[in-house]
Amino acid sequence: MRLLSILGVATLSLSASAALVEGEPDVNSTLVQQHLRDRQKLITLEKTHRQDHLFRQNLSPTAREADKIVEAIRQYEIDNYWRIPAPPQDAEEEQFAGEMFPRARDRIANTTLWQVVRRMPKGSLLHAHLSAMLPYEKVVRTILDTEGMVISASQPIDSEEARFNASITFAHVNTTLPTNETSISDSHYVPDTQVPIKQAADSFPGGVEGFLDFIKEKTTVPPEESQRHELGVDEVWRRFQACFGPADTLIQYEPVVRVFYKQLFTDLVNDGINWVEIRSGGSSGKLVHDGDEDIDPDLDVWWDVLLDEVNKFKATEKGQNFWGVRVIWSDARGKDRAKITRSMKIALERKQKFPELFSGYDLVAQEDLGRPLSDLAPELVWFREQTEKLNLTIPYFFHAGETLGDGNSKEPLQTQYTLLYSVY
Repeated sequence: MRLLSILGVATLSLSASAALVEGEPDVNSTLVQQHLRDRQKLITLEKTHRQDHLFRQNLSPTAREADKIVEAIRQYEIDNYWRIPAPPQDAEEEQFAGEMFPRARDRIANTTLWQVVRRMPKGSLLHAHLSAMLPYEKVVRTILDTEGMVISASQPIDSEEARFNASITFAHVNTTLPTNETSISDSHYVPDTQVPIKQAADSFPGGVEGFLDFIKEKTTVPPEESQRHELGVDEVWRRFQACFGPADTLIQYEPVVRVFYKQLFTDLVNDGINWVEIRSGGSSGKLVHDGDEDIDPDLDVWWDVLLDEVNKFKATEKGQNFWGVRVIWSDARGKDRAKITRSMKIALERKQKFPELFSGYDLVAQEDLGRPLSDLAPELVWFREQTEKLNLTIPYFFHAGETLGDGNSKEPLQTQYTLLYSVY
């Protein structure tokens, strides 16, 4: 009986509601117009909180007009270049603004917006890994023409699996190696045997170009790998870290290092970049002089070469507006306390020797698996004390928010950064 009463009330309510529904939406109604005014006020208010608000308020008339032109170009290309649907059977051919960078990279180069961006002055490139800035193909081609350069591999590169799993190392030797030995791509190759790099390239499947493709695979993350989300963050990091070993040995021999810096600075200026801040230090800085095969134990020679090439480049017509280079000394966070402390001491000494070159200190590598800042606190506090005693300015440049822990050792990263006087 109670259920019937409830149903009756519900029916009457619906009937009453139905009777009240009348008219059509009217864009000119008082409420709609008030809503649109409130909407615009909220948008205007939000823009005042944006990082570039004051900058935009002070733009010159010419800059405002340029901004409108670029905005129009961008919108036109979104509508007419990027928005290209594809049938289900050819889904890979679909284009849209905001698609994954590896998929869009070749298409970006064909846009008018990219031509505008390429020519714009960028000012600075900050927080850049030295090994990740290599123009690999140009450096490897330089090595191919450099007397005494050799390559070794952890296993014969005789299958796709071996090609993926093998690690490779570059070096310079003074002795003349026989050229009739098996190469790294031969199934009878003895692991870690040094082979003249020219021989390795000439005998590699696909010749020199095939060899260059192989080196690129070992020193960069291929586009198809970067899109494999099922790998998980740990596997992606393992593949990312594997690139740095070969890359570091690519730039140890002084003649190659000098060519690398010349090419790097030229590429930066061509992209409108006049200032670069490089992350380097604890895991690099090993230099083999021209004609030698052993690393110079002098810890200053790497930085001497860097500064020498910077000054030479700035003296050229191409580099006349290049401002220079600063270095963030970087240590791998997975090192034990003794190794990090030893590297910190070296960093302090280098700062004293090259006060204008070093701008800060950083810890690199995966935060989830490396030591958390709570564990590194003794070293970091000690380092801060030493900088104060020595009257040195070496701020911390840490990542903030790279990990998203909740209740674990990674959770309070931003808090710890602030306490350690970080810049982030």
